[in-house]
Amino acid sequence: MDKRRKIEEFLEYGGSELFSTLVDSGMTRGDGINALTELLNSYSEVCRFIKGRSAAYRYMLRKAGAKGMLGKRVPDLKKYRLTRAEKEHISKNVGEYIASGGVKRKAVKRAAGVVGVLIFAALTFWLVERYVYSQEYQEHMKGQFLIIENPKQYDDRIVFKISTMSDMQEIFLMELPTLYYQSPSGEIELVPKPPEDSSEEEKITGLGLFYTMEPEKLTLYGWNYGTSLEPGTYRAEFEFYIIDEKGEPQLLTATSKEAKVK
Repeated sequence: MDKRRKIEEFLEYGGSELFSTLVDSGMTRGDGINALTELLNSYSEVCRFIKGRSAAYRYMLRKAGAKGMLGKRVPDLKKYRLTRAEKEHISKNVGEYIASGGVKRKAVKRAAGVVGVLIFAALTFWLVERYVYSQEYQEHMKGQFLIIENPKQYDDRIVFKISTMSDMQEIFLMELPTLYYQSPSGEIELVPKPPEDSSEEEKITGLGLFYTMEPEKLTLYGWNYGTSLEPGTYRAEFEFYIIDEKGEPQLLTATSKEAKVK
């Protein structure tokens, strides 16, 4: 779907709710419009990899929290409505941002420089070219970039804390990890269900699937997999991506992490 169309679709079906969240946190209406425009600019950079309005809402809500745009209380999502003129104003500004190329060129160039320094510190160029998809390369990337922790055990969910070790471009999951339950009779594969639109409450509390140096929690519930999580040990298989110089998703590393359910 065209970027501009995705922006206009979000404004139509979720713009007023996100606008209410921003203004109800203490902003003026004008500041809320500017903040919403900034969030949509950020969303336009990655909108091709975010499936559904609920996921888009969660992504921009996380961005707003990271930028200090949100207050501590849960807002009234129906309190403020964007006028048609305001929607057109925001759509026009974001459209101009998209037409200018956004931050993609600058971000890709900066990220490529960081990745290049880290890779060449341990490997020569011909090894990277030859083994970019090999197990050795994946292990190297995992050791350089990725931290996955399972700080606490719960009886109804699995919680991971994910971050990177370098100030590089965002890495992201295109879908939730596959789980393998270690049952007495062998491994049982649990595949994530396709994402569906969430309730308004879930939109407020949900987290996106993009990660940086700032640790973010990823919570996996049984309903994400169409079942309940039985007590025992699980192995989560992750596939992390970055956006390459062509603006396409590129597999960064595939890795696994064990967790327990009480």
